[in-house]
Amino acid sequence: MNKTYELVIFTASLPAYAFKIIDRIDPSNKISYVLTREDCTKAKGKVVKDLSKLGRPMTDVLLLDNSPDCYYFQPENALPVFTWTHDRDDD
Repeated sequence: MNKTYELVIFTASLPAYAFKIIDRIDPSNKISYVLTREDCTKAKGKVVKDLSKLGRPMTDVLLLDNSPDCYYFQPENALPVFTWTHDRDDD
């Protein structure tokens, strides 16, 4: 996907945890940028991933997320996904 798209991880996780996982899923460094909980915004008691922080046209941004709170500011840019619950048959 990185040949066609700029790949950015924007996670509500803490940096230490996030980078541990990213090192495992992206050993070839195809991900361009990583934003973590420190880059999130708090609004109305929610941890929000403010996509405007990416500095990209919103027409070019898509957020895959399992938490509607995270895309509170830009719901039109979200593709909701189900939370993974350790189901080995989940593909």
